[in-house]
Amino acid sequence: MTTLMRIDASLQVEQSSSRQLGDFLVHTLQPKEIIHHDLAQTPPPPMTQDFIAAMFNPAPDAQQQALLQQSDQWIQQLKQVDALLITTPMYNFGIPAHLKSFFDQILRAGHTFKYTENGPQGLLENKPVYLILSSGGDYREGAAATLNHLDGHLQVMLNFIGLTDLHFIHAAGLAQGASESILEQAQQHITQLLTQQAKERQSA
Repeated sequence: MTTLMRIDASLQVEQSSSRQLGDFLVHTLQPKEIIHHDLAQTPPPPMTQDFIAAMFNPAPDAQQQALLQQSDQWIQQLKQVDALLITTPMYNFGIPAHLKSFFDQILRAGHTFKYTENGPQGLLENKPVYLILSSGGDYREGAAATLNHLDGHLQVMLNFIGLTDLHFIHAAGLAQGASESILEQAQQHITQLLTQQAKERQSA
């Protein structure tokens, strides 16, 4: 692993389970370079009418280019890195607003996807995406799964831009007790996943 892009979305910095597990994954993976974006500390600019106009202008002027600067930078980084790590909690059954704003910046026609006669096509080269998701309740199975608008939303947006090698790591039910056990299980999942990937690379 050479370069990892890490996106942290939890508003809690010191007591975040998703960040803690992200640290564990980075320590285990040991990439040579990390491009880190903490969306809680530096929130992405929200989508505006002017931003939309700039996105769809084939020849943006200087002011529009300035509006697109952050988007251009993130897209270029996504194209260059070897893997992507996203750590996020579930907020109100879905994706945190600032993480949605990040995706609003990178889902751009002609840059990360295009429309063809066969439908939309992602333009990013596929690469491993590690998704560490934490939640107070467990919304993975049964009737509670109908309330889960986090996993599917992330999968759709990532698939749309060509990223389909997704690895979900859950720390679910943290508010229901046994949080230490839940985090230990998530760490085991990370270790097993990265070990298996290392074996596959060696045998390739």
